[in-house]
Amino acid sequence: MNNCLFCSEEFPYPFQIIQSHFQYRILIHDINPMCDFHCLLVLKEHHHWIDDNSIDKKAIDELWEALHVSTKVIRDSSKEIKTVQILSLNSWEESKHLHFHLIPIQEYPTKINDRSISWSWITSLAMNEITIDCLNDYLIKRCWIKWADQIKEDINNHTIQRVKDNIEILNNFMSNHGRI
Repeated sequence: MNNCLFCSEEFPYPFQIIQSHFQYRILIHDINPMCDFHCLLVLKEHHHWIDDNSIDKKAIDELWEALHVSTKVIRDSSKEIKTVQILSLNSWEESKHLHFHLIPIQEYPTKINDRSISWSWITSLAMNEITIDCLNDYLIKRCWIKWADQIKEDINNHTIQRVKDNIEILNNFMSNHGRI
């Protein structure tokens, strides 16, 4: 498809790939992860929705098996992960390609007014989006453009390295436990 991010030749970046050797789907680490081990399971063919009758039944079977195994591997890769949330966010123009976000959920105890609370995953998602937007605005308004760009580049480089580190952990875990 012309404007589909997931169909473009640049997708995914080679360092994001966890598994790509399957016929119908690819497992990658999110390029802008909400947290460590935030992955995407992407159908290789362009389809908008899971109920599309033109999707091969073998592709659906492979996709469900991959969701099952991938969530187990992600959950077991860190003791802090309690579960893995599966989200299909195919409603924006740039992402109308069937894919699933596999988002590790942890308990995030936070002190507010001396009371300990745990943020839910949806609150964390919203806070993450707001933080990124606010940080970009803050850097541009408070720093010279040169420094703002350098700081954003440093953050991006750190994120890429973190993604690579997470992929290495996931690949080692899958290899050591025979879950490829």
